[in-house]
Amino acid sequence: MVLNRLISSDVTLSVVLFDVDDFKKINDTYGHSVGDDVLGRLSRVVQDTLREGDHLGRWGGEEFLIILQETDITTSLPLAQRLCSIVSTTFFKLPFPVTISIGLTAKQSGDTVRQLVERADHGMYLAKKSGKNRVVIGE
Repeated sequence: MVLNRLISSDVTLSVVLFDVDDFKKINDTYGHSVGDDVLGRLSRVVQDTLREGDHLGRWGGEEFLIILQETDITTSLPLAQRLCSIVSTTFFKLPFPVTISIGLTAKQSGDTVRQLVERADHGMYLAKKSGKNRVVIGE
């Protein structure tokens, strides 16, 4: 709903789409309740990093979407990189670090919600493909 409202406005915005690297391994090895705990802790850690007015939502499975209002790529890239760093250094009660791969994009003139999210999704795909635990700008 927020994206639908903002996409046709004059508000500058960026979208961050991320998911947990190797989440299937967490669920398969430690069970779905541990996976759920990881997602809950992850969402709290990320929410605590965001500014008031930013929007975090679960996009599906282990994917999350963040809407950063009044930001462009130059402003949102350091935040996205900080999220990768914060998550990878947060203790999740697992014997290995939890990391995320992030796709980042900014609203362009004439964008639809679908186009905006698809660019972020493409960036996330490239982040995973190029080694995980990183940010890639989706174009």
